[in-house]
Amino acid sequence: LLSVIMRLKSVYCIRGNSAISKIDADTLIEWCTISPSDRYLFAAHTCKIFDKVTRDAKDYLTLSDIAKRIFTNASDKKAVVEIFISRFMPNGWSGSLATILRDRLPLLDELSSTDNQEVKDLVKAAKSNFIKRIELEEKREDNEERNRTSSFE
Repeated sequence: LLSVIMRLKSVYCIRGNSAISKIDADTLIEWCTISPSDRYLFAAHTCKIFDKVTRDAKDYLTLSDIAKRIFTNASDKKAVVEIFISRFMPNGWSGSLATILRDRLPLLDELSSTDNQEVKDLVKAAKSNFIKRIELEEKREDNEERNRTSSFE
C-alpha cells in the first residue's frame, strides 16, 4: 500500500488534495497501525488537514476528520502536532493572508485536547507565533492598501 500511495501522491496533488485523501479513513488508520512510529507521521504529512462546514449560512474551517483521527490514534502526538502546525501556513493563497491565518488559529485548540503537557506547550507557542504573524500581515496588508489608494490621489 505504501508504494501505491507514494506513486499516487507523486501523480495526484491538485489544489491541496493528495492521493491519500482518496483512501478510506478506516483503511488509512488500519494501515498506520501496522507501523505506527512512521506511518502516522506519513499520514500527518499527507492527509487532508482542513474541511469547510456550513452553519447558519456561513462557512467555517475545521480540522478534517482524518486529521483528528490521526492525532487521536498516534502515540507520538507531539510529532503529529508539529507536522500539522507546519501545514497551517499556506504555500500559496489569494486574498488576505491575515484572514486565512485568523481562520486557522482556533483550530490549534483542537490539537491541545490531550493530557500531554509538551503538546499543550507546543500548541500554546504556535498560537502565540500565529497571533504575531497575523498582526504583522495585517500591518503589511494595511500599508499595501494605503500605498495603492494613495497612488490614485
